[in-house]
Amino acid sequence: MTAGALAVAVVAGTAVWLATRAAQAAPPPVKRFAIMLPTTAALAVSNARDIAISPDGARLVYTGSNRIGATAENLLVIRQLDRLDVTPLQGLGDVREPLFSPDGQWIGFVSRSNELKKVSVAGGSPVTLCRLTASPRGASWGPDDSIVVGTLDQSTGLLQCSSGGSEPTVLTTPDVKQAEQDHLWPQFLPGGRAVLFTIVPNGPMENARIGVLNLDTGERKVLLGRGSDAQYVPTGHLVYAASGTLHAVGFDLDRLEVRGDAVPVLEQVATSIFGVANVAISREGTLVSVPGGAARGVQRTLVWVDRQGHEEPLGAEPRPYAVPRISPDGTRVVAHVEDPTNTDIVVYDQRRKTVVRLTFDRTADIRPMWTPDGRWVLFGSNLEGPGVYRKASDGSGAIEKVTPVVGDGSPNNILPDGKTLLFSTIDPATGRDLWAVNLEGKPIPRPLIVDPGVQGNPVISPDGRWLAYQDESEGVVFVRPFPNVAAGRWQVSPPGSKWPLWSRDGRELFYLSGANLMAVAVDATQQTFQWTSASVLFQGSYSGFPGLTGPRNYDLSPDGRRFLMIKDHATPEQSAGVLIVVENWFEELKRLVPTN
Repeated sequence: MTAGALAVAVVAGTAVWLATRAAQAAPPPVKRFAIMLPTTAALAVSNARDIAISPDGARLVYTGSNRIGATAENLLVIRQLDRLDVTPLQGLGDVREPLFSPDGQWIGFVSRSNELKKVSVAGGSPVTLCRLTASPRGASWGPDDSIVVGTLDQSTGLLQCSSGGSEPTVLTTPDVKQAEQDHLWPQFLPGGRAVLFTIVPNGPMENARIGVLNLDTGERKVLLGRGSDAQYVPTGHLVYAASGTLHAVGFDLDRLEVRGDAVPVLEQVATSIFGVANVAISREGTLVSVPGGAARGVQRTLVWVDRQGHEEPLGAEPRPYAVPRISPDGTRVVAHVEDPTNTDIVVYDQRRKTVVRLTFDRTADIRPMWTPDGRWVLFGSNLEGPGVYRKASDGSGAIEKVTPVVGDGSPNNILPDGKTLLFSTIDPATGRDLWAVNLEGKPIPRPLIVDPGVQGNPVISPDGRWLAYQDESEGVVFVRPFPNVAAGRWQVSPPGSKWPLWSRDGRELFYLSGANLMAVAVDATQQTFQWTSASVLFQGSYSGFPGLTGPRNYDLSPDGRRFLMIKDHATPEQSAGVLIVVENWFEELKRLVPTN
């Protein structure tokens, strides 16, 4: 071989070697694609976390809508990302907040009775881990087999329990002096010695902050002055939600400090009014998201429905109404409005077609009800600590605290004489219990029904003799004598029922069974409780019908001829049949937000 030929060969060989090295050093390509979910198992988008991905990125689990007629409950659905079919996990009941164990072999979830449970990815019987004090808002499974949970119990912040089962312990308490209302959306940092979380403000959710808790020292500090639902990814970034967009910022894991400026990295991500982004990111860099944006609140319409099911609009403008209650004289309606930035109490006057707003504070004011004389509206709030408060129904005067509550307790019913209030409260040992408190004199709460399970929505018959309520654990309506509630108990509905309500003459008891509004005739003249078989008044799909939890979302006119219901206006954020998948997303993240 001549010298020239040798040089050419060397150059050619070098070029091949450099090309091979360049190919080896090139990052894997970022791939985007959509996966369609079957209509029989579409994703049920809620105000909680709805999707999770296994650490290795192989499996996706989400809350699917299991709809039968007009009723629905959420179930866990598993999909292998490299396959088209989905596998619903049966026998778990109504579920929410899915999460994977660090090894990807277990799926955690919360039941309708606020029990934290786990089930094998292969299916089988669930294992109960602990009972939460209120509805969950975020959970994270740490490497030490502990699980940290956020709830809507504003008397506590983050809770912790063992994945093997234990009583929950309190990790944080909101600092009211710093205008903190709650702590939600926890996420373990690598190593399990610190937890990211969202600080919910006493005000618009857009002012939420991101904090970190050092589990060794108990010290916590604010990392970002604006944002929610943060998680750490192995590229050295914090990824978090703000205004329907995913942002990222560099993060020093040793010092627990952010580095550099935040940059938007993914737009139009479905984000709930509580600040959680419907995004799941695996350790190896696969991102799955629900397209959408920041929630603006579901618009609802107040409607009258007669006993034959005929609807008539009330006339109030559409708003995110919930828990409507008709005044004793039938002329006004009070409800709370679930605005994305706050929740306040409003009164609609049917004669004048006007709205009076009763609350303007920066905390959530919920679940209003009238006093028998119509002068006052009582409601639950955290204005000066969790409790029942009242405000004059014409909007005049100041807000007054009636009695403290534990957890997310709220007012439910007042005895006909107007002197005693029934309310619900949370006990970590028994669940949700029913209590009573005097409205005259010194308000000393006293237990009424303290049983294991979730008791709710108590209502006293007009003659004051009978107490109807629902047991959400069993999904049935019970009646007991009052005030001696231990003297008897009668089950008046089949499983799957809720929301008892007496007619104003006490001769009928109504409740919801699936999508049917049921009526039971009651013989009020007997010494023991006597009732007939239930009959269907009408069937429909109204706000709050699916599931067995939550406050009663309807009321009855004083003449007993029609019911006040709420109709949801469907929005794109309420359901999803498509998910967006980005493989090798970390390569895009490193390009958009360099950490060096």
